[in-house]
Amino acid sequence: MNIIKTKDTQGWILIGYRIYGATNRTNEIKTLFNHLKSTYKIEGNKFYTTCHSANSAGIFDLVMEMPDYFAGITGMAGNPNNGNKAKLKQLKGVKVQFVVGEKDTYWMNSAKRSHQILLDFGVESSIEIIKNEEHVMRSLIRKGFLDRVNRLRK
Repeated sequence: MNIIKTKDTQGWILIGYRIYGATNRTNEIKTLFNHLKSTYKIEGNKFYTTCHSANSAGIFDLVMEMPDYFAGITGMAGNPNNGNKAKLKQLKGVKVQFVVGEKDTYWMNSAKRSHQILLDFGVESSIEIIKNEEHVMRSLIRKGFLDRVNRLRK
């Protein structure tokens, strides 16, 4: 685990954590979250996560497995496996946002489908398509990314 403390995190504590196969490690993740809650003042006592590309379905699975721990999730060219509609309902109460590049047609179309499914279930979901961006949205590195995750806090 890496905790990144720099001046440009806009008040966020950013944690890099190896999370592949996370749904098999929920006890470990809950232990981490409980440690963070006891060490830091966690806004709303819940966490935000982000997912990117190929790891996104697994991160969404984790959030659906333990939705009471999460206030929001940002899919940066990422989205859930939307094959299990009943499971997607677990995202109700978690703010979901999709951010995807306009030129990244595969992920954009998938995000649009997932976004609509979530809206149909009453999940608070938004989608932003970044003009002229590819799969790796270079204009969102650092501040652009943090500006987007801050939207979930409102």
